[in-house]
Amino acid sequence: MKKLHNLFAGINVGICSTTIIGFLFVLSIFSACKMPDTKKIIGKWQSDRDWFVFAADMTYSSGKDDIQMVHGFHYTIDPEKHELNLYTKDPQSTYYLYYEWKGEDTLQVRNVLSTNKDRVDFIRIKTSMN
Repeated sequence: MKKLHNLFAGINVGICSTTIIGFLFVLSIFSACKMPDTKKIIGKWQSDRDWFVFAADMTYSSGKDDIQMVHGFHYTIDPEKHELNLYTKDPQSTYYLYYEWKGEDTLQVRNVLSTNKDRVDFIRIKTSMN
C-alpha cells in the first residue's frame, strides 16, 4: 500500500509541475507576441469627427470629417512615458499628448498641457494599412 501511495504522490507532483511549466510557456508566448506601441499605433484612428493616420515612417496625417488638414508631419511615441508628440511646421504648434490603450482598437489621448484630464477616444478604422 505504501508503494502505491508513493507512486501516486510522484504522479501528482509530475502532473502539477508539468501543468505549471505548460502554463508559464503559454504565458511567455502571449507576452512575447504583444505588439509594441510603435507598431500598434500604425493605421487610421477616428473620434466623432477628427481622425489621424499614423504611418510606419513616423509621419501622420489628420483632419476633420472628409477634410485632410495636415499630411506628412512627424510624430514620436514613447511607450514608457505613454507620450505621443505630434509635430507641425510651426514649432509653437506641437501637440503633446498622453495616450492609453483601451483594448486593441481604442486609443485614448489627452493634452499633456491641459488641466482637463478627460481623454478622447479614437477608434481604429480598418484600412489597407492594418
